[in-house]
Amino acid sequence: NEPNQQQLFTIKEIFGYYSITADNFYKMLFILTRIREKIPVIMMGETGIGKTSLITKLNQLLNNGENKIKTLNINFGTDNETIENFLFSKKGQDKKSICDEAKEKENEDIWVFFDEINTCNILGLISEIFCKHSCNGKDLPNNIIFIGACNPYSPKIEEKEGLKIKKRNNSFSNLKYAVNPLPHCLLNYVINFSLSSEDEEKYIKNLIEEPIEKKYLEKIIKSKNETNIFLLVAKLFKWKNEVIKRDMVINDLDKNKKEEYKKLCDIANEAVRKAHEFVRKKNGASSISLREIRRFGIFYEYFSNYLILKKESEIINTNYIFLWLKNLFFDKIDEFTDYDIYQNSIMLSIYLCYYIKIKKKEDRKEFENNMGDVFGKHNLKWGFMQVIEREKQYIINNIQLPKDIAKNEDLLTNIFVSFVCITSKIPLIIVGKPGRSKTLSFQLLFKSMKGEDSISSLFQKLPKLYCNSYQGSLSSTSQGIENVFIKARNKKKENGTFIVFIDELGLAEHSPYNPLKVLHSQLEYDLYNDKERIGFIGISNWELDSAKMNRAVFLSISEQDEQDLIKTANTIADSINKFTALYKKDIIENLAKIYHKYINDPDIQADLQDFHGQRDFHNLIKIYTKNSSKTTNDDDCAKNSIERNLSGKKFNEE
Repeated sequence: NEPNQQQLFTIKEIFGYYSITADNFYKMLFILTRIREKIPVIMMGETGIGKTSLITKLNQLLNNGENKIKTLNINFGTDNETIENFLFSKKGQDKKSICDEAKEKENEDIWVFFDEINTCNILGLISEIFCKHSCNGKDLPNNIIFIGACNPYSPKIEEKEGLKIKKRNNSFSNLKYAVNPLPHCLLNYVINFSLSSEDEEKYIKNLIEEPIEKKYLEKIIKSKNETNIFLLVAKLFKWKNEVIKRDMVINDLDKNKKEEYKKLCDIANEAVRKAHEFVRKKNGASSISLREIRRFGIFYEYFSNYLILKKESEIINTNYIFLWLKNLFFDKIDEFTDYDIYQNSIMLSIYLCYYIKIKKKEDRKEFENNMGDVFGKHNLKWGFMQVIEREKQYIINNIQLPKDIAKNEDLLTNIFVSFVCITSKIPLIIVGKPGRSKTLSFQLLFKSMKGEDSISSLFQKLPKLYCNSYQGSLSSTSQGIENVFIKARNKKKENGTFIVFIDELGLAEHSPYNPLKVLHSQLEYDLYNDKERIGFIGISNWELDSAKMNRAVFLSISEQDEQDLIKTANTIADSINKFTALYKKDIIENLAKIYHKYINDPDIQADLQDFHGQRDFHNLIKIYTKNSSKTTNDDDCAKNSIERNLSGKKFNEE
């Protein structure tokens, strides 16, 4: 009650929606006991299971909600000078180094956190810091407490998506994570950091309820029909600071609203749990983490806002007669309730977080059936894939495509996912073989998103897209990639959307300099505020290590079966010459079948796997479609197209 006394926050206010379980409570006590005895701590565990968040929350709890940890994100390019500058260089407004601050505050512990400690080549210096409490022979203040986090040094066991690489250019290629083994002297400080299935379910429940509760109650508070008690509660408990007294607000809801809210939470919780377990089973344990749950919350809020604005825009910008026709033959836009929007947002978020990760086509079909069962038993108006296809078509219809560009499934998916990730500033990594419209989809979006100068009314309402590009190669370095992000953040303007686009990310992955470790800190969504946050799209022909893939939305472009190729061939032909596509459909489909048989023949593919790819197939159909109208001999035209696009390999003389 004294005038100058600092206000103390409750544990609920500090932790927010962070889930406290018996397991992580024990870990906090164990870590705190070591810290009080001045014993260093190294947390070792799989990516995305809450190592950094736990140590951050523990520090906030000790400092009345303020995070006072000094963090250094270590990567392959980190050297002795970097560590020395971090500890001894004067910085900040008070021009003090970490060591100077520690000497001034003798009675206060200063926590220094080294993240990803085993990604660099200076483990000798790190061992000296942790074991001897000195840096290159210079003694460090006793009240500096060193904490580290790392991924385990373990072999790669999951089947990876994309091209099959025969030659490996660095020592990390056969590891699950691109890391070095820890020296024996550091092993005494290691805490095995794992996550049980029961604790994971609790995390999922808490992390899912936060965005659903926020959007649902936020709308009610703004409603004109609600009493002032909601506005009073919102102001009293600082809604914008995410400190929500859910019991008080929800208890004031009427019975129907309570049931509606509970149903939304139940649908989302069941869908996410089943999706989480399905992807882990199909893609491997390290392919999934709590970061997917965090992204689900971000996407849920994004799609809730996006669908509300889309609905308002459709009603305002559509004349009465056209709106009547649209309502007659399609979804009734003006009857699209807020509850419908929340349901659709759950489906779209599941699609972005889980569905597009699945590598095999048959597994995706199984996933669709599973989600159909989850959403079906709650009597939702639309099916899972029906909602997805509707939004894909909406985005592609706002983009002007060149004449010979076909609206095939690859292009639709790539453009939709890229658009969502760009506008929500969520990192995206697209993995697939050459010719699967990865780069093309971004180029089309970049040409379309010109802000007020855009042709489409959708993109006119969005900020202009600015791009900083980088070409990955075997000579890429950490500094080169980091400079691209620094440049993008320095150029950032309030009325623009800035993105870093890295092509051939997979080549940089195999660089002997291991440059992609620098992406770990750059791709952490919660590490930057909204003004500093920029988008990221990486294109690769093969999958990267789990720690990188885990920090971004992973779009896996699955192999096409015969029916997919036939559909693509018909779409390409129709975009070039509708007459040929209609009257020579049999020949076009036969060409697709021939290509499918060719690329799946083990004898033919034994020597040079992936010698021919999707670009050869696209060109095969394009050449036939263009030339068939100039000749009456369809067989010769088809043979000529095959020879031009599927040649180049030596004949077997036998």
